[in-house]
Amino acid sequence: MSPGGRIAGIATGAVLLCALVPAGATAGPPPTHGALGLTYTATTTNWPVFPSRNEQQTYQPCGASTNLVGMGAWVIESAPPSPDRSAFALGKGFNVSIAPEDQVSPSPAPDSTRQVAENLFTFDNDLTMGESTTCATNAGPVAYVSSKRRASKRSRTALRASCKGSKNVVSGGAVAGGPFRSQRLVAGVPFDSKDPGSKPDDGWRVVVDNLSAKRRAVQAYAICATAPGARYVAKGFKSKRRSRHHTELSCPPGEYIVGGGVAHAAPYRKATLVASRFKFGDNDTWIVEVDNLSRKRAAGRAFAICHA
Repeated sequence: MSPGGRIAGIATGAVLLCALVPAGATAGPPPTHGALGLTYTATTTNWPVFPSRNEQQTYQPCGASTNLVGMGAWVIESAPPSPDRSAFALGKGFNVSIAPEDQVSPSPAPDSTRQVAENLFTFDNDLTMGESTTCATNAGPVAYVSSKRRASKRSRTALRASCKGSKNVVSGGAVAGGPFRSQRLVAGVPFDSKDPGSKPDDGWRVVVDNLSAKRRAVQAYAICATAPGARYVAKGFKSKRRSRHHTELSCPPGEYIVGGGVAHAAPYRKATLVASRFKFGDNDTWIVEVDNLSRKRAAGRAFAICHA
C-alpha cells in the first residue's frame, strides 16, 4: 500500500481477528463479546521505502451500526521470533500518531483510524506497521473529544483530552504533526482527575517528543463512553538501559479488552513507542512495547481497559 492509502475495513495485507468458520458453513458477522458487544480487527501495511515515514487508514472498521471504542498500533518485523514481540534493532521503528478520523462526509462521529509510523533503517528490514481497532454494538452514545497545543522546539510535551459528564474514557490517541523525523509519540494513557473513585477514567494523556527546531502541532484524543463497569488494570515496570521492554496485561476472568496504553519515563529523545495493542486471537489481553534508548533504567506503566 502506498503512503496515505486507505484500507476498507479488511483488505489485502489485513488480518481479521474472529472465530474460524467450520467447513461448509456460511461466513457471517464476527462474534461479539461482553455486554458492550465488542469486535476486534487488525490491519497491516509493509513499508515501501527505507528510511521513511509511512501511514495507513483503517477505513470504517466498525460499519454503520457500531462505534469505534478502542485503538492501538504497532511496528513489527513480518516474521519475528514471536507474533507478539518486535525483534528489529533498537530505536529503528516507532509510532508517531494513532487517532480516530472522519473519513465519510457527512459523518456524525469518527468512523476510521489513522496510524503514522517511522523507520530509520537505510535498507529493507521487512518491517510491518499495523493498527488494531475495537468496535462496540452496545456502547450507547460515544464521544470523541480532543485538545490541541503547539509543542516547543526540541522538547517533550504532555497534553490531555478530558471526557465530559458521566462518560468514561475507554481509549485514546494522538496526532504529532510535522515532517519525517520531527516528532514521535512516547506515551498514551488514561488519567484520573482526582474525582471520587480514584479510577483513571476521566480522559487520555499523551506525551510527544518534538525533535525539530520548530514548534509543532500536537493533538490528543479521548474516546469516551457510558461504561461505568470499565476496569483499569495497571502494571508498573522497569525498562533496562538501551533495551526494548515488552509487557502483557490480562483482564480479569469474564472481562474483555477494550483499549490500553503505556507511559514511559525514559528522558527526552530516548524513548520510543513500538507497540500498544490487543493481543491477536486473545480478547482479554493488551500488549505494550517501548524502547529505552538511554543509558539508565527507566520506570514505566502499562494499562489495559476492560469491560465485562
